[in-house]
Formats: sequence, structure tokens, C-alpha cells
Amino acid sequence: MTHTTGKTAAPRAAGQPVKYGFFHVVRMWPPRDDAGTPAECRPLLEPVQIGRQTDDGAEPDSHDFAMSRRHFVLAQKGTVAAVQDLNSSNGTFVNGTRVESARVWPGNVIRAGNSLFLILREPLPCRRDGFACLIGSNAEVADTLLLAHRAAADKGRTILLLGETGTGKDVLARCLHNADDSAGAFVHVNCAELADSLFESRLFGAVKGSYTGSVGADGFAAAASGGTLYLDEIGELPDPAQAKLLLFAETRRFYPVGVETPKTFRGRIVAATNRVDPDKRIPTALRLDLRHRLSETVLYLPPLRDRKEDILPLTASFLHQEGRCLKDLSVTAVELMLTCSWPGNVRQLRQVLSRAALESSAGRSALSEIVVALLTREADGASVAPGPEQPSTAEARGADRQTDRQTDRQTDRQTENSTDATTRSKATVPGMRPVGWAPSKSRLIALHQECSGNRAEMARLLRVSRQQLYRWLEFAGLRDRRGE
Repeated sequence: MTHTTGKTAAPRAAGQPVKYGFFHVVRMWPPRDDAGTPAECRPLLEPVQIGRQTDDGAEPDSHDFAMSRRHFVLAQKGTVAAVQDLNSSNGTFVNGTRVESARVWPGNVIRAGNSLFLILREPLPCRRDGFACLIGSNAEVADTLLLAHRAAADKGRTILLLGETGTGKDVLARCLHNADDSAGAFVHVNCAELADSLFESRLFGAVKGSYTGSVGADGFAAAASGGTLYLDEIGELPDPAQAKLLLFAETRRFYPVGVETPKTFRGRIVAATNRVDPDKRIPTALRLDLRHRLSETVLYLPPLRDRKEDILPLTASFLHQEGRCLKDLSVTAVELMLTCSWPGNVRQLRQVLSRAALESSAGRSALSEIVVALLTREADGASVAPGPEQPSTAEARGADRQTDRQTDRQTDRQTENSTDATTRSKATVPGMRPVGWAPSKSRLIALHQECSGNRAEMARLLRVSRQQLYRWLEFAGLRDRRGE
């Protein structure tokens, strides 16, 4: 990767304040090593030129010979960054769509030849302080782990874990428990399974004969004494059950059913919920008074779609567990993985790779083809190549909406010297769709039948080049239909 000025930004250590403003471009594929470490990260302080040509123009600095010597350039002005193709031989693609020029936002994936680049809002941390239980180099995750490491030193501190399902809350809770050498147990309580009528007896215990059918037993709190009580899915508890937790969360004292003398809980309380307001980073299904008592320390785990720089390191780790490696993946499979939204987050990624490894070992298809087929199948009925993400700031969202309205009003009078930041594809036509649009798999199959397999006719109806059509077919797992 080359750039025009030679200026680079120092990597940010975990916990160090972030200087927002300039985006960063990181080469994701091919990675630096078998662990999936990103190759390099450059700030957009000034226009950054990507290609095989070195600064002096003497020798190529990349072994990707599908990339042109001067492939594309990235530049940022204000809160908007743009990519410009430099008449490359194989084209520049943003989230799977070939473009001449396009606006890009953090989370967008750019393909040049067989190399993939990711736009980031923050630089990658140069080191990882705190726990090493979560894989990756995302800056927000690094800050969360640093805070978790500090919070784990105080066993009497209540910790609330926030994040979507599959983001790693259970792993982090176990990490907090293992932070000390105490002999106490780690007790995982799924609050969604606790019936309201039996909540107190299951959590706090009950003496024999305290209610009809009671045989007497210690509750989860007593079992976790000296260790960690992990209240998972606490947002699923009804209000009456949440009210019963108020005194316990604040004073660490509880009353077993049928006992008038309180007992003291000596251990760590960790609660978790996936019902979270993504903007305010607060739980949405907790009583206000309980939320205040549990929020002594709040640890937020971002969804996988917001930490795309961690997808390859996670993939390398999961494939290693299956006896495979990153070299078994094609650039097309990796591009699809980086552009997918991953609603199931890290758990979904692990399951997709585990299933693909199992099916490929049975000799059905190559690992890459199975990964593409699985991801496309889950996205069937939606865009097979997810489009660019919207900016995170309100100002950038407003700018994006304004430009989208301008795009809708484009006519044949649109010229190449337009200064508007609207995306322009090589198939520029009136009413052109935004970058990242792609037909669903079912639409491609229906069109293939309608056109009797005529690729030129399919491309004409979709108003794209045949090369772009081939890429859509490949994303949709229909590559074998090309030869029909």
C-alpha cells in the first residue's frame, strides 16, 4: 500500500483518548500472518494512493498482481471520505459493487485485485492491556477489556454487561471470574428460565416446609458465595422479580424463603442483558432503580458489524480449532464475510465456520464455497452484497440523506465533472441504484430463467456490466450457472 505523503499516525494504546476526525484504511486481506492480523493501517491525513507501485515508482510493493500499480486513491474532506479509481485494469469495488468514484464510511470494504481494505473510524491499538479473553484489535473492545481488568480487582463491585446476543458476554463474565484465585464457584443463572413464583426460592434458597412441596435447598446465591453469581438475560425478568433483586444488589444481603435472618453474599455479581439501546448504551428492559444499582461498572461489547477488523482474527482462531487455516478461504469468501451484517455476531461466525469445515471435510465442496453458500442462504431475500454503512454522526447522516435525494433526481445531464459526492458507477444511468445494491438470490434465479440463461440480456435488464453480473452470481452461490 502506498500513499502520497509518507505521514503516518501512531497506533493508539488501549485506554488512550481517541482523536476523532480522520478515518483510517487498513489492509485486511491478505493478512500479515496466519492469525489474521491486519497488514497495515494508514490515516487519511492526506490522500492515500493504493497500488503495487512504491513511492519512487521503481518496484511493486505487493505480490497481488491482480492489483494495478496505481489502483485507487482515498481522500477525506471534512466528515466525508471518497474513493477514486485510477483507471485500474480490474476495477475498484466498494462492498461488492464496481465504482469509478464513491463516498465511503467506516465499515465499508474496498476490493482492489485480490486485496481487501477496510475503512475505520479509529486507528488500531498498538497493544492490548487487560484481559486477553476476546480476540481482535478493535479499539472499543480494547477499552472494554482494560476497564474489565480494573473492575475485576474489586470483588465486591457489581458489573453489568451489555451487548447483542452472541457478542461474547458469557466469555467476558467467565474472564472476570478467573481474574482472581478464589476458590468460589462460577454460577451461571439464566434468568429467562426462572418462573416468577419460584424466583426467590431458586435464587436465595428455601427451608423445608416453607411452602407447599418445599424440600429445602440452597439457592444460586449460596452456591456462588466466594465466587461469581452471573445473572444472564436479566432483562427477561418480570418487574416483580426485578423488584426482589433491589435489596440484594445494593446490600449483598438476602433472605431465603422461610428465614427471617438475612444472609450475606460474599462474591462478585455480574449481570448481562442483550436488550440495549445501541445509541445510549443503556439497558432498555430493566427497572430504573435496578439499573442504577447494577450499573456500578458497565461493560459494553459492540456487535461484530461494528468491529469488522476483528473478523479475520476470529476466523483464524475458529478455523484453527477445526484443523483448518485462513489459506483455505478465497478472497471472495473473505469479502462476503467482511460485508455481512452478522446478526448473530461472533456466535454466528463460529457456527458458520464450524459447519463449513464439517461439510468440506465430507468432500461436498471447498471450504470457501460452503462459506459463501451459507452466508448467501441466510441473506436470501435481501441484498446479497450488503451496502455501505451510514456515518455514525448526525451531521454525516444528514449529509448522506441529502445526497441520496440528489441521487434520486439524477438525469441524463449528469456529467463526469460533478462535484457532488454522489456515487458514480461504470454503469452510470438515470435513476442508478446506490452503492452496495444487489438483487436477491431468488431474483437472480428468476431472471436467469426468464432470459433463458442469456447473460447479456440479464445484464441489460439489471443495467449493469456482465462482469458485475458475474460477481453477483458468485456472491449468491450461483457461479456454476455461468457456464449454462
